Amino acid sequence: MGMLDTLGLALPSKNAIMNSINRAAIVVRPKTPFFDWARALEGGLPESTQAWSSVYLVPAVENDQPDKIVRRCFGQVFEEQLEAWHRVEAAWPTPRTFSLFQQWFDADVVDLVFDLSDEPIEHDD
Repeated sequence: MGMLDTLGLALPSKNAIMNSINRAAIVVRPKTPFFDWARALEGGLPESTQAWSSVYLVPAVENDQPDKIVRRCFGQVFEEQLEAWHRVEAAWPTPRTFSLFQQWFDADVVDLVFDLSDEPIEHDD
């Protein structure tokens, strides 16, 4: 029995075809400056923050360079990361430049994204 089985998560059937989807993904991991900012605002942040990451699906554009993808999306990602921790925009750093984003987050682009689930994707409102 695999870990997903143990957690009660739906697994694809053994006959399921592994389909790639028409998206790339940006995997974002906050760095120390983000956690320092978050702790200064509210505290209560766990000491171990290694597992914190978010994945953002973005349009897959053939021959698009990873740095261009991150540059194109960093503003929206930066604001979502800040809002997820603290909703008061006045407390957010300004200006939110690409350079500051790079200091606060690691961002890796994955160009092949596969959907292993038989279930339809649901969008939160």
